[in-house]
Amino acid sequence: MKNRLIPKSPVPGQLQVPERGAMTTLLVTLAVMTTFAFVGAADVWRAASADRIKATYLYQFSKYVQWSADRASTQQSGRLVIGVLGENRFGEAIDYFKQNPLPNQRVDFRDIHADDDWHDVHIVFVSSSEADNIAEILDRLEGNGILTVGESAGFAEKGGIVEFVFDANNIRFNINISAARREGLMISSKLLRIAAKIIDK
Repeated sequence: MKNRLIPKSPVPGQLQVPERGAMTTLLVTLAVMTTFAFVGAADVWRAASADRIKATYLYQFSKYVQWSADRASTQQSGRLVIGVLGENRFGEAIDYFKQNPLPNQRVDFRDIHADDDWHDVHIVFVSSSEADNIAEILDRLEGNGILTVGESAGFAEKGGIVEFVFDANNIRFNINISAARREGLMISSKLLRIAAKIIDK
């Protein structure tokens, strides 16, 4: 299967996000479709910044991860909480989600700090601004049942669950399935199949 990540845009500057049938058109998405049928990035790379793509990936990941009972109940109630630790570059995506709420799903992006309470957070994105503090951050997050996502080199090798990586101008991701298991998370085989690398340690 070819490494294909970002759907071609039927309208310049826009990407379509399929959402269980009839879908909301999002200005900022690469859409991880339920079939995971991706096409090349060249047509839309100029129109969609890496940060917009990452923000939408964070939302899409939630569809293919099963949380422990306490966090699962929060998500099933229609609320997904994504914490951003470090520099938050998702302003446009956050504004769009606020102005164009998804059907049956409220997405909250929240700036967080290492000493915050994580009880209602599903996903924590660790910005590259925190690259020097990854080990400490992962230690702090350990055992909270949170999907950790980072963009710093070696994030998944260091115990993070998902690491964004660039591959020939495509944004891909590595997955550390051992780290996911330790947090009590089950990741769908559909997501695992399109990962650039699976780490099991």
